[in-house]
Amino acid sequence: EAAIGKVFGLLYGINTLGAVIGVMGAGYWSILHLGVRGSLWLGCGLNLAAAAGAMLLDRRQVSLRPRPEFPSEQSRIGDDRTLRVIQVIVGVAGACAMAYEVVWIRLFVFILGSSILSLAQVLGTLLLALGLGALILPRLVGSRSRHLAALGWSQALVALAAVGGVVALGRLDEVVAGIASAGGFGDPLSSIWGRALVVGVIVFLPGLAMGATLPAATGAISNLRDAERGIGALYAANTVGNIVGALMAGYVLVPSLGAARSLGVVAACNLVLASVVALRFGGRSGFRRWMPAAAALVGAGVVLSSIGADSFRVVFSDQKTYGRLVEVSESLRGTVTVQDVPPLPILAANSDKQGLFSVGAGYRLLAVDGVDVAGSSPDLRTTQLMQAHVPLLLHGSPRRVLQIGHGSGATAVEVGLYSPELFDLAEINPRVITEAHRWFPRWRGAHFNPVFTDAKNFVRRTSQDYDVILNDSTYPGHRGSSQLYSEDHFRACRQHLAPGGIVSTWLPVDLPPESFAMVLASFRSVFPESSFWLPLNCWNKHGVLVGSLEPIDEAVLRVRGGSWPAGVAESLAEIGMDDPEVFASSLVLDAAAVEDMARGSRRNTDDRPFLEYPARGFNVSGEQFWSETLEKISSVMPPVAGKARAIGSLIEGQLFLLEGHSDAALAAYGRASELWPGHPGSIKLQEDVRLFRAQEDLRKAAEGTGDPLPQLEAAVARCPFSALARFELGHALFERRQFGEAVPHLEAALELGEGLDRAWLFLGDIWAMAGQPAEAERCYRTYLEENPPALEILIALGDVVAEQGREADARALYRRADSLSPGSEIVEERLTGMGERNQREEK
Repeated sequence: EAAIGKVFGLLYGINTLGAVIGVMGAGYWSILHLGVRGSLWLGCGLNLAAAAGAMLLDRRQVSLRPRPEFPSEQSRIGDDRTLRVIQVIVGVAGACAMAYEVVWIRLFVFILGSSILSLAQVLGTLLLALGLGALILPRLVGSRSRHLAALGWSQALVALAAVGGVVALGRLDEVVAGIASAGGFGDPLSSIWGRALVVGVIVFLPGLAMGATLPAATGAISNLRDAERGIGALYAANTVGNIVGALMAGYVLVPSLGAARSLGVVAACNLVLASVVALRFGGRSGFRRWMPAAAALVGAGVVLSSIGADSFRVVFSDQKTYGRLVEVSESLRGTVTVQDVPPLPILAANSDKQGLFSVGAGYRLLAVDGVDVAGSSPDLRTTQLMQAHVPLLLHGSPRRVLQIGHGSGATAVEVGLYSPELFDLAEINPRVITEAHRWFPRWRGAHFNPVFTDAKNFVRRTSQDYDVILNDSTYPGHRGSSQLYSEDHFRACRQHLAPGGIVSTWLPVDLPPESFAMVLASFRSVFPESSFWLPLNCWNKHGVLVGSLEPIDEAVLRVRGGSWPAGVAESLAEIGMDDPEVFASSLVLDAAAVEDMARGSRRNTDDRPFLEYPARGFNVSGEQFWSETLEKISSVMPPVAGKARAIGSLIEGQLFLLEGHSDAALAAYGRASELWPGHPGSIKLQEDVRLFRAQEDLRKAAEGTGDPLPQLEAAVARCPFSALARFELGHALFERRQFGEAVPHLEAALELGEGLDRAWLFLGDIWAMAGQPAEAERCYRTYLEENPPALEILIALGDVVAEQGREADARALYRRADSLSPGSEIVEERLTGMGERNQREEK
């Protein structure tokens, strides 16, 4: 009887550690090398091997000695009651355990990403903790009473450890920094062991305590009648609890309370279970029963009251330290976040930032589960327009359109310019559309038929054929979205394409070149006439991959001819792509070049989801890959003549910038400007380079390590439209009493910016010293219209008013200044002087 708990703990622990091997083996090896089907067949084979082993052992089974005594009817009733109570405890504990798991997996998407590897690592770490907890507990306790105590303490420890995990998640930056320092990791999230430590800090201790729950419960019923059958009942109750917990967490708790408060509610439930164990099995003494129960209940109340809805802001910020989180919307189908990225300090004071069309002017991002899906930055705005207009213009007269993914809604607005008869939009998360309408109101006027489902399944099931299918997915490499870049999905799109139809898919350039070529190979295997369009109108890494079953040469000539529907050119003018030649020059890879770049690459399929396995390390994308992929594109681009050679120079400039050579980049952009005068890319990219260099000049001037004037002059020369740079230079010239040179910069700062009202004071002082009191008065009064009065300003204003002969007005200003600082000697001097002058005039 005493061995039942130990035997069950041993078997349960070994089973769970086997699950660790299964999770890690499938995630890191079998799916990659055997495929999904092969992994399933491997699992079936291992199950058959286990069955054969069980049958072999059955032949060697030794009969257990029957129990020597039979409990009375009264004892049997007591045993049944005890078993039912423990069943309920174990069932609720199972619900709590699975609720934790659901919430943790949702949160770790923001920390580790949503690839197969990330999911395997989280599950593997948690299962390892569960298995170790099951193996360790039975060896620490022996008697039934101790197992009952362990059952209660395990629930309390789960709660305390889970709350500790909440605290750690709320200070994630410090946790990651501490692991980096202690473990010698440059970036813990780019190393398998560093990632394991980050996960372990959150889930390992709660997992150990969870793993002890079932072995403690089985040990507690080891002396009951039909204990073996009771173990089955406990395991069933725990499994039913798992089901209920998963459903409650995913469908009720997170959507209604959010992740942080959901963890708090579940931890409180664990503490309530601990109090139930103490009350029911805590012994005869009232103190021993009630004090632990009361402490657990008080702890539950503290947990519920101390965890706020915004406890995980640092997690939801997705390590974007440059952005400000303005919205978190947690729902059944994912977490939608909105971040505002502020402008560079050099542009922060400009009143019309959006008119600059520069990434340095600030922008807004909308993300789902930590993956950016929409935004208002120049490159994303370019993507929104080109994702619509490239395939739609190539088709010429689209009547039926399908768009996959809503994003900000801007692409859907552009589709509306073609007046399609049917416009379906598949979006898996309804909250994306809701939040996009709220945070991007400019683009909420599109008319479409929303289909809230998985786009991949919708394409397979629909009976509708489309003229154009816009595959506006998120980054390849993330779990789920990579399936929208599979050969199977592209084939399903082809099956629902009308004659002459076109399919496009968004494709970023900052993927590893191996992943980029894999998408090309998967796409081209279905659409032999493939082309890649990369607009170079700004600092852009987003392209559009277009496919059809027929050559598009004539369609490109038609697009180049400018036969566009009404409103298209006006819309493209915002991003500088309204010139048909500039638009057509975005075609950087034709069908032959796509074939060349895709040659020898593996294809991503549903069975072999290679894209979900990062080509190097754990990063799906990044600047370290952008340069490599862009260089590969440049090497296979078809030869061009005339001004089209400017595209090569623009790509060369981007490569120089990615390597940190801004001077060489400016020279390349200058060559592009000479080859193609007026090309928007050469103009805007040169402006951006100068902008970031001007920001550096401004930073050096602010540090005060030397004479700031040369840095400020350089900043203004590079970025004359910066209100702050003009203000700082005007201020520096004012301090040097170079008033004539300061005036135009101060006036420009006021014209370009906002919040620079001090420029009115400097101008007022300059005009006062120049003997123009009327102009000085205008400047001082303009400042006072928006700012509170101050002693010095009122005195200066009184002086220039008195100089104009309006002594009554000046006296009123001096008295107002005196009310701000009674007894001021300066004010007294001014008033006395005015009185003496009046006396002389009377005489």
